[in-house]
Amino acid sequence: MAVESHNVARQPNDGSRDDMRGDKYDEQRHESHEERSEMQTMFNLHDIKNLSISESRKKELIKMWRWHHGQDHYDSYSENRMSREQQNRKDWKRRVTETYATNIDMTKHQKRRCKHLVLDVLSINSFGPHCAENVAMGVVAHVASEDGRNVLREKQFYDLAVDVGFDKKRAADQLDSLRGLVADRLE
Repeated sequence: MAVESHNVARQPNDGSRDDMRGDKYDEQRHESHEERSEMQTMFNLHDIKNLSISESRKKELIKMWRWHHGQDHYDSYSENRMSREQQNRKDWKRRVTETYATNIDMTKHQKRRCKHLVLDVLSINSFGPHCAENVAMGVVAHVASEDGRNVLREKQFYDLAVDVGFDKKRAADQLDSLRGLVADRLE
């Protein structure tokens, strides 16, 4: 790809508005000699169906279009596969839980247990108005209490809870009730 450029002047303040007026400013623009074909890079589903290509190629393009837009056509064939959105959501919950557990210095086994509870055992939707971050905090508090550690009274955990979005004055009570909800769901 060749690009031609045209320089007008090489002095201080070249390009400022004052110096661009008058005969110093040149209207010539760079000319591009791009040798690629002018093809559209974006297409929609309607365009694919109207192409004059084989049916098998149309099916391949439709699969690519669906995959690009977050749809996994394998969802209907296998329950073991997740769509891209589901994968991203699961990875996000795993990262959040890992971060919270690491922040309060939990052991490797405790971190693994927290992730297992958040990802495989508990349904976030069963906690009503509590968001996934709050549920992850409740799970971390529950796992710590299973091992005899009362993280609800630790300053490091309290600061983390406030950063997550718990009320400063009632964070310990809110977390204790959330920990109780986690315990109830696990029974």
